[in-house]
Amino acid sequence: MRRIFALIIAAFVVVFALFLIFNGEKESNYKPIVLDSERNGENEINNPMDFKLDGVSVDKRFDGEYEMQNSIDGYVKNLSESSKINENAKNILDNRAHIGDTMLKLASNRVDAINFVFYKDEYKDRYVESYTESSPLGRNVPLFIQWDPRWGYKMYEDYFAIIGCGPTSVAMLLNAYGEKKTPIDLMNEMVASGAYLKDLGTSWEGIKKTLRDHGLNVSEIPLGENKFKNVLNEGKQILLSMREGKFTTGGHYMILVGATEDGKFILNDPNSVRYSVKTWDYSELQNEIKGCWSVGK
Repeated sequence: MRRIFALIIAAFVVVFALFLIFNGEKESNYKPIVLDSERNGENEINNPMDFKLDGVSVDKRFDGEYEMQNSIDGYVKNLSESSKINENAKNILDNRAHIGDTMLKLASNRVDAINFVFYKDEYKDRYVESYTESSPLGRNVPLFIQWDPRWGYKMYEDYFAIIGCGPTSVAMLLNAYGEKKTPIDLMNEMVASGAYLKDLGTSWEGIKKTLRDHGLNVSEIPLGENKFKNVLNEGKQILLSMREGKFTTGGHYMILVGATEDGKFILNDPNSVRYSVKTWDYSELQNEIKGCWSVGK
């Protein structure tokens, strides 16, 4: 009888353990989705990368970003090139009327966002409250990407992935100084305060006021390589507002977070992991900067 009772207890423990395992998996924010199966004898590098829901991956099959496009013909050009490597680019092209111009543009100009765009209908309006980096760079200022699947599918007048560079930049800075905020937290706050205006985006005054409301000091600074390095050497960051060029076809916010020993600058670009891991000469940045502000305590 004792043996039977012991077996019943053991069976219960096993069943309970399995329940915990599967229940934990169900609640996890990480859900890799294989986009394509292995194809006859091809090297793994030629297979589309997995798409994950808790951050952003760099598709290493691409050497870098394409030239920024701002027309349907340009989007088709870039995506046609991308489709040689990632089949989902072709799927996006074939369904471009349904995809919409702004998401088509994102997939065209950011090769690592192709899979994000491909899954837009499946995860529309998804939001996961999370404070970990979009890509684990381990910097003092965490890198958040506006088209991270944890928040990029959230809808306002457009997807947050399209319109969220300002709130994402503010979220990075606040987290750097110890205040836990997601990009969506900041988007909602900035919409309510008028710092973000529908169809116009984040204003300079609005983004400065938001940072100050959270206890940070914000000061406009002049352009200049040495000036930038002095500010960074003080342990501060530099918020940049960019004009049309390699980073954007319109307006864009991003952050200078440091400089290397050989004098190059390090960016947190909320629209590109690739541009965030690359280092930049001042000459590559200066002509595209519209406004710049030091940010610190």
